[in-house]
Amino acid sequence: APPHAEREPSDPNPLSAWSLFQLHLVHWHVLPTLLPTWLAMYTVVAFSSSLDVAAIQMDMGKQLDFNHELITVGLANAASGLSGGFTGSYIFSTTVFTYRTGTRSRLCGVVVMLLELLLFALPVSIVAFVPKLFFGAVLTFISLDLLLDWLWAARSKVHVAEYAIILLTFLLINLFGLEMGMACGVLVSMAHFIADYARAPVVQRINVRSTVLRSFAHSRALALMQPRLISLRCRGYIFFGSTLQIMEDVLCSIVVPPHLESVLAPPSARP
Repeated sequence: APPHAEREPSDPNPLSAWSLFQLHLVHWHVLPTLLPTWLAMYTVVAFSSSLDVAAIQMDMGKQLDFNHELITVGLANAASGLSGGFTGSYIFSTTVFTYRTGTRSRLCGVVVMLLELLLFALPVSIVAFVPKLFFGAVLTFISLDLLLDWLWAARSKVHVAEYAIILLTFLLINLFGLEMGMACGVLVSMAHFIADYARAPVVQRINVRSTVLRSFAHSRALALMQPRLISLRCRGYIFFGSTLQIMEDVLCSIVVPPHLESVLAPPSARP
C-alpha cells in the first residue's frame, strides 16, 4: 500500500486519527477562499464566548475577568485546532448547573477531562450504540429553543428597530449564507446606530454661575447682562451625522425673546 494510504475507520487505535493529517495532500491554493468562513467563525466564537461569560457572571452574582476568560477560550481553541479538534466555547448550562450544585473545586473539571480522555481511548465508539434519532432530537430541540429565544421571546426585550434587524439578519443568513448574512447584518446595525445617535439630543442648556470673586460693580454688571448669556453643554457621541442637529439646537437656544428684541438689536436697526 502507498505510504499515504488512509487507515480503516475500524482501527481501534485512537492515535490513528492523526495519520489522516497529511500535509502533502493539502490543496493550499484553496485556503484563501476559506478566509471569509474563518473570519465569520472567529467572530461568532468571540461574541458567543463574551455572551457566555456575561451570562455566567450574571448567574454567579460576582465580577469575572473577561480578559482572562477570553484568553482561556483562545488558548483552548488554538490547542484544539493544532491537534485536529473543533472550535468551541464555554458550555453555559453545564457551568451554571455545576455552580448551583455548590461545586467550587477545580476537581470537577479534571474529572470531566479524564472521562473524555477515557472515551477517546476506548477501542469502541459509544456513539455507535446511540440511536441516530437521539442526535436528531437533540439538534431539533436546540434549534427550536434558539429560534423561540431570539425570534419570538426577544421581541419584548429589544426595540422594534433592533428586532427588525434580528429578523433581517436571520433571513439574509438563510438566503446568502453565514458570512454574507452576518456582514449585511453588521452593516445594517451600523446604519441604525448612526441614524439613532444622529437623532439623539446632544446640546443641553444649563445654568452656571462664575465662581470668580469680583467687585460689586462688576458683579452687578454681569447680573444685568445675564439674560444675554447662555451656556450650552454637548453630551453623548458627536460625529458628522449629528452636526445638523447640533446646529439646529444651538440656533433654537439663541433665539432672542420678544421683550429683548429692542434691547439687543443693533443701533442701526433700532427705531
